[in-house]
Amino acid sequence: MADLRTEALLANVNRSFLEGMYGEDSSRWRAAGAVTLIGAEIAEGYNTWANAKLAAQELEKKQAEIDARTKVSVSLLAQESKKVQAVQETAFAKAGVKLEGSAIDVIAETAMHAMEAAKIRQREADFERGNLEVEKALQKMRAKYAPLNTILDIGTIGLGTAMEARAFEPNAEAAKKSFNRGRL
Repeated sequence: MADLRTEALLANVNRSFLEGMYGEDSSRWRAAGAVTLIGAEIAEGYNTWANAKLAAQELEKKQAEIDARTKVSVSLLAQESKKVQAVQETAFAKAGVKLEGSAIDVIAETAMHAMEAAKIRQREADFERGNLEVEKALQKMRAKYAPLNTILDIGTIGLGTAMEARAFEPNAEAAKKSFNRGRL
């Protein structure tokens, strides 16, 4: 913790710096502070908008990747099912079993299990895609409302600066007149 003399020295240095840049009128200091805060709000608003847009685009890419992986996975399951069915048919034929009755049922059951596995994989992908869709919608809303939030934040800064300026006016009558002029 700095001692009192150091704090007083820093306050004088800051005062000298501000007087050198903006003159002795403290209202100019408040205006410069407000402009600085407004600039920071604009930068923050743009940053929020840009990050939300980029996040939404990244989520779209993830959804496309999920679609591509799902198509490949389902295709591989179908190919593997056909291979297993072909092996089963060959084994039955070598054993002299006719492809009817229980033999055909075994091959049909193999195909059914493969179809179920493909459906499960598709449902998993749809669920994952749906979760990403919700997040993408949220990011798009953030991007959409970032300019409005920035404007509201800037308005808050302006209102705070105006209230502070009125509080430091030399007399109460001038403050009332200033307030009434602002309402018209």
